[in-house]
Order: sequence, then structure tokens, then C-alpha cells
Amino acid sequence: MTYHKRVLFFFLFIPFCLWSQVQNDAGLWLSSKVSFELPAKHTFYVAPEIRLYDNMHQVRSAFADVGVQKKISKHWSAIGEMRIGARSSNELWNYRQRMSLGLQWKEDWGKWEPSILLRQQWGHSNFTFGDWQDVDLSHNTRLKGGMRYTGLDKIDLYTSHELFFNSYTRAYYNWRWQGGIDYNLKNHQHMKLGYLIQRDITNLKTDYVITGGWSYDFEVPNSKEKSAIPKNEQTVLLMNGRTIKGEVMLDSTLLVRLRYTGRYGKMREAELHRSEIFSITNEGVETILYGQDSLLGYTYNIDEMRVFLMGERDAYERYQARHTLISGFLICGTVAFLGQDGFVSAIVPAMLFTLGNVPFKVRCRPHHMSNEALKYNDWYAEGFGPVAKSKRIKRALLSGFVGSASGILLYYCTR
Repeated sequence: MTYHKRVLFFFLFIPFCLWSQVQNDAGLWLSSKVSFELPAKHTFYVAPEIRLYDNMHQVRSAFADVGVQKKISKHWSAIGEMRIGARSSNELWNYRQRMSLGLQWKEDWGKWEPSILLRQQWGHSNFTFGDWQDVDLSHNTRLKGGMRYTGLDKIDLYTSHELFFNSYTRAYYNWRWQGGIDYNLKNHQHMKLGYLIQRDITNLKTDYVITGGWSYDFEVPNSKEKSAIPKNEQTVLLMNGRTIKGEVMLDSTLLVRLRYTGRYGKMREAELHRSEIFSITNEGVETILYGQDSLLGYTYNIDEMRVFLMGERDAYERYQARHTLISGFLICGTVAFLGQDGFVSAIVPAMLFTLGNVPFKVRCRPHHMSNEALKYNDWYAEGFGPVAKSKRIKRALLSGFVGSASGILLYYCTR
């Protein structure tokens, strides 16, 4: 899926959330998660979350989950988690905590990833009457089945359905469905946007919630991986302007397999098609793999393509779009603060600000260029422009939503 198709797909999903909000007065759950991969197949994570209800008019609860996941086998994992936070009740905040233990099964069927999670949770709080009916706090057994589709480039589709059973009577009394998209950002980051429906069987009360989240996977290398330095380091220049320094383990007529050191010292392997590589440099000797191919859109000769890749590389490394970050934060934050509360002031300013950045070209300035002699070079400009524009749109979206969230938070703190 190309970048433009991904943007179109994302903005087609937003109207569904808008329609759901208008029809059902949906709430909003905003979450984040940072996980650390530890030795012996352990993963430690911290996941704070804020939940707003009633057309996002007020903050209902805020908490953080702290947990450890242990991989038992290829398909099975065990999870232990503690939730600590507070919930608003009659303008007072009540402390609450919850402990849960779970067992997860996950399979890989090519582009499909089914999973099942069984959890037992125990809750404690300074209870009000409503707290006893909170499925995330009361003592219950939870059974969740999910499916993820990974066949799209950088975008995963996911859905899940969860059943809640009273731990004392074993009676089934609640269900929760959710679905959405998971966008894979660079550097082990993910951003989610979804929709959730929850129904209490006992009183037929139904909640409609828009969900959003960001996660980051921090991988901590062990001592063996830190010491595993490639013996013969080579520089691989890719067709997107990026470079990888590592060891070429396989160079066939179609594929090139690389072993390289990741951002945090962890050893990684990548398998690339030869058409994705411009050249491989070994001990100062460069071997060109690039060749003109109209079917792949490679119409430049070697020298022209080298300049084109310089433009892409400078856009990745030198273009920061700081003016977009600052203006998006200030404009969307101000609008959200003046709008006071509600879905419109939280979402619409960020969307409009992002869309407003789409039609305009990015100007390449001297400080963006590694070689100012290429200032008026058309091949350099063609490489620089699309990458820089993509970065500006992403930063506009990020700064817009962060600014809107900050404006709403400031409104709640000052009202």
C-alpha cells in the first residue's frame, strides 16, 4: 500500500468514528504503552491511560498498568499485571487498583494472526455503587478472542470480542467488542485508532467509545548480542536514500541478506531484493547493483540516481518541519482550549490542520542540503520533495493531536 493510499485509508476511517460519535455520544479512551524486551523471553511494560465519557465532557478515570509477560513456548505466554489509578465520582477522585493473571495463545497463519487471552482479575477500591458495576474493577474472569490482518504495508487491521464472567457465580454478564487500525511507525513505534462497543447484559446499558493509542517497543540487547559485532562491515545504500552498515551474509541473483546492529545494539537481519539496493561498499570499493528498469520506474542513469538518492537522504536526515510542529501545537491547542470540550474541538482542528498541509510543496533551503551545489538540480529536488512532504504531513498530524489534547487538558485544569 502506497503512502497516499495509507493516508486515504486513514481519513476514510475517521468519518466512521465521527458518525459513531454523533449517533451514540461516544466517549474517548487514550492510551500509551512502552515495553522493554528483557532476557529469558520476558517483556516488561508500562501503559498509562485516560478515559473520557459523555461526549468527552469529563475525565472519568486515569490509571497506569504495570506488567510482565513471559513467553512460555512458541504460541503460549503468561501475563501478570497491576493497575493503579483513580476514578472520578461526584467530583471526587477514588483510589483504585487491580491485579490480574492471564494466559495467552497466539498463532501465525501467514497474513492472519488469531489469539485467545484468558484472564482472572481481582479489584480493590474505595467503592461507590457504580464501581461494583465496572467490569475493569470488579472480580471477574475474562475471555478474549482476537484476529489481526497483517497483509497491508505498515497498516494492520484488528478486531476482538471479549466476554466477562462473574468470578463468584460464573454468570456471563458483559461483553466488549473493538476493532480498528494499527499504523506501524518507524523505530518500533505504533499508533492505533479504533472503536469500542461495550454492553452490560444485566441492565442493557451500552457504551460507545473511540479509542486511540501510541506504543513503543524498547528492545534491550543481552550481552551475547552486544558482543556479536559483524566481522566484515559493509555499507549498503538503499533505493530510498537510507544506508545500512552491516555484514552481507547472502548475495544471490535475487536477494541480499544483511546482518547489522540495530539502534540499541541488538543484532538484526534483513532480507532485501536486489532492486531495493543501489550499491554495496566494501573496504572503499563500491559495487553498483542499480540498473535502469522502466517497469520499476528506474529511468535515471547511475549518476542521476545517485543525486536523486542524495535528495532523499537529506530529507530524511536534515528536514525536521519544526515550523509545522510548533504551529500545529499552538493553533490546535488554542482552538481546543477555546472550544472547551467535546469531540469537535478535540479531533477536527488536528484533521483540518493536517489536510491544510497536503496541497503545499516543501521548499528546500540551504540548511537542508548536504551540498549546496545541488541547489538547482532537478534530480535532487525530485528526491527531496516527496520525502520531506511526507514528514511534514506526519508531523502536522502528530502536533495537531498533541496540541488538541493539551488544550483540552488545560481547559479542565483551569475551569
